[in-house]
Amino acid sequence: MALLDFKVDVEKCKMCGLCFKNCPVDAITWEKKQPATIHLDKCIKCKTCFENCKFDAID
Repeated sequence: MALLDFKVDVEKCKMCGLCFKNCPVDAITWEKKQPATIHLDKCIKCKTCFENCKFDAID
């Protein structure tokens, strides 16, 4: 069974913060005008960031 590791594609990220605002475990850091960063050690792989990104920037 493959493990999921989510990461932000900085080329596609529009720096809107939707992934950050919706993460239930605060596994994402984000600042205005900066791409988000997903911290895999905190991520519970719930797919909330993936589902909320309108720009397909979560791989």
